[in-house]
Amino acid sequence: MSLLLLSKTLQTGKMSLKCPFQISNAEFGPHTAMTRFAFFHVEQPVFRKNMRYIILARNPLKRTISAFNWRYKLVVVTEEQRHSDPGEFEALTQYGSINVLSEALYDDDGIPRHEAIKAMRTIGHIRMDISFYLTNLLDRCRPDQIEAVLMQETLNQDIAKVFGINNEYQIHENSDMRDPPLSPKARKNLMRFLHRDYEALARLYAWVRSIQVHS
Repeated sequence: MSLLLLSKTLQTGKMSLKCPFQISNAEFGPHTAMTRFAFFHVEQPVFRKNMRYIILARNPLKRTISAFNWRYKLVVVTEEQRHSDPGEFEALTQYGSINVLSEALYDDDGIPRHEAIKAMRTIGHIRMDISFYLTNLLDRCRPDQIEAVLMQETLNQDIAKVFGINNEYQIHENSDMRDPPLSPKARKNLMRFLHRDYEALARLYAWVRSIQVHS
């Protein structure tokens, strides 16, 4: 999963898409989709009891694969951000791919391998996972403050459904750096590692379904 800010520009009525992992909070006026907005990236969102939240979610596995590849490009390939996070360069070069690192997270008996888990958590956008952004927010806000939940995999369709806007903006997919599919072991280990993300998403979607049923 990833979160993306959605903001409607009042002058053109077009949808503006920014940053691959964000939560937007907005105050809604009677005649506009949004009259004021703020977004949060690499920081936890601020809670306000009078705010409404729009969340764009991404499949946790896809998000983690993309995050690893993106950081590998910036830290190892181009070295633009080699020194941004202590230990990140070493973790990325030691394991080389998200598949290898995921396979190393737990042994065959399911015992955590702390060296690999620590390495995974040195990678910036993986360390700041979905639960980093959502858990504290959901602990404080009311279900009716969630204005919409959009999925990155079906983003344009969801934008059209929720906002009635035809969006043509395309975000980068790191398609030139895709790994081979995760092995069964890597997939199982990574899903276990991301359990807090799945728990946060399950809670969020339970809220959404409850609101839809009673609306």
